[in-house]
Amino acid sequence: RLAVSHAFHSALMEPMLEEFGAVADTCTFSLPSIPIFSTLRGRLLGGDEPMDAGYWVAQAAGTVRFSDAISAALQAEPTHLVELGPKRTLIPMITRSHPATEFKALTPLPGPDATGVELTETVAALYRDGLNPKWDNLYPPHAQVPQRLSGYRFITTNRSWITPVEP
Repeated sequence: RLAVSHAFHSALMEPMLEEFGAVADTCTFSLPSIPIFSTLRGRLLGGDEPMDAGYWVAQAAGTVRFSDAISAALQAEPTHLVELGPKRTLIPMITRSHPATEFKALTPLPGPDATGVELTETVAALYRDGLNPKWDNLYPPHAQVPQRLSGYRFITTNRSWITPVEP
């Protein structure tokens, strides 16, 4: 949780914008490699629109155009929406404002108070629905160790019988 004394995305952010911009200028930015529906612009960003320091400074003080961005995104007729965050907030807003739109909503929530599914289960659900995730990005290199699977349980060379339990 972030303790704040005033609203983000408002004129109250003005005193910190110059310092925020200076810090953001030290970061490295590149053009998006996936489609981004910007809540600053309220539309799909063009391939030549960087999300650079100036973008994030404008985002900090600007109006959040969530409804415009979602309306633009839903025109692309997505099959799935995945919300990543500390709690389920955005998907319910989308389903209330666009009740006739059909999509599968997935919300992986970490932690003990999670009401959604874990990230790995979400990726598995996307895979079962026909999407092909970049598996190498899901696990760190040290966890990508090939494992030899055991043989088929009912092959005659490996007998695996369950010992019955007495009632």
